Amino acid sequence: MSWQELEAHFAELHDLAAAEREARLTSLDPDVARQLRALLAADADAHPAFERGADELAQVLGEDERVGELVGQTFDAYVVEEHLSSGGMGHVYRATRTSEGIARRVAIKVLRRGHHAEDLLRRFQDERAMLASLEHEHIVTFLDAGTLPDGRPYLVMEFIDGVPLTDWCAGVDLKARLRLSIEVLSALQYAHQQLVVHRDLKPSNLLVTGQGTPKLLDFGVASVLDDRDGAVSERAPLTPEYASPEAWSGRGVTTVSDLYSIGQLFREAWGADLPRDLRCVLDRATAEAPSQRYPSADRMADDVRAFLEGLPVAARRPTPGYLLGRFVTRNRWPVVALTSLILLLSMSVVGEAEGRLEAEEEASVGWSAHAQAKYVANLFEQLVTDNAAAVPFLEAALAELDEPGEAEAMVRLTLARVLIDDGRGDEAREHLVRVRALLETTRGLGKAERERTDALWAELQG
Repeated sequence: MSWQELEAHFAELHDLAAAEREARLTSLDPDVARQLRALLAADADAHPAFERGADELAQVLGEDERVGELVGQTFDAYVVEEHLSSGGMGHVYRATRTSEGIARRVAIKVLRRGHHAEDLLRRFQDERAMLASLEHEHIVTFLDAGTLPDGRPYLVMEFIDGVPLTDWCAGVDLKARLRLSIEVLSALQYAHQQLVVHRDLKPSNLLVTGQGTPKLLDFGVASVLDDRDGAVSERAPLTPEYASPEAWSGRGVTTVSDLYSIGQLFREAWGADLPRDLRCVLDRATAEAPSQRYPSADRMADDVRAFLEGLPVAARRPTPGYLLGRFVTRNRWPVVALTSLILLLSMSVVGEAEGRLEAEEEASVGWSAHAQAKYVANLFEQLVTDNAAAVPFLEAALAELDEPGEAEAMVRLTLARVLIDDGRGDEAREHLVRVRALLETTRGLGKAERERTDALWAELQG
């Protein structure tokens, strides 16, 4: 639901009696009702900003007429050239600083006039301290800080000549969007490791340069996590489209609150008609309950990376059919090889034949197929070794065999190899025990297969 629709519902509910309001909320979609309850609760909890005197409010309201007052001025070697934007706490300007003949463009953020209230000044100083502590290639770089002649503090950052993430993604394919998203998540992971929660992730705070480099900026409402419980209980302004449920309700905000916001942002940036794996990634990031989301930004990045590499994503339930499908997609040629293996080995069993000549001819055909099958089997094993995702496919291949024999032994040997490499010794042991039994009863299994079985068994025991 859009913010305009929420606002209309809010206006309708605001003046209703408590019982009537609750009845109306109950009739709405649960998610919409949750957001409206948060808005109503916030409205009932007056913010200190609204308790200012008329003179101060008039000064703030009239400030828009003076947002460009610094343009053309010079202070502390900075020449202010253009007003870029305005936010809740201050104005951002583009400026140039010339030092030893070298000019550098920078962005300067200046606290608004009339915003010298203690809480807002503290928040501005917190932003300056946070930026100074963060050093990451995808986070805007802090350069300098100072005070204007009128006493207002300012901070200087690198100037980012870029476009919002959503605009950049509109001009590239899905793979490029996902690769960029991994870079964004690396910046978020770094900030979280420094105990910093951004709290206002949205397109305008994630810019992409002309070189395709994402930059996370505007830590104006960011907070440092409490070491005791890893949460921030302090209320802060929010952007409705991207805010997490706990931010709406005023509950403790944590790092996974940022993951909710980034999930909402990626949902917009990645586009519609996404593959099911990516829909599951976004659904997990934006789960209603914080405990159901990814535990960290790098875990979410792992799933995006897995999708790009054709691997299963952790956000999706690992059913055998799903794992098999991902393996087949990633290994089309080996799948064909294993199919050939099963078909060829099934031809190598020579039954009783009527007449000596007929038996000899059938044996000739059978052993020719047997030799080809051995070659395909060895080739396939080399292709799937160290690939744990092959396990469900190999197990499915076993289920397709009509009767025990060489095909079963060859597939089980490959399974044992992959399982040992994956640290799943107990499962590998079961397959080797079965192969040992087949070695005693199956024609076509000889010295080479026995040596392979013994070597795997020794490796397992060792």
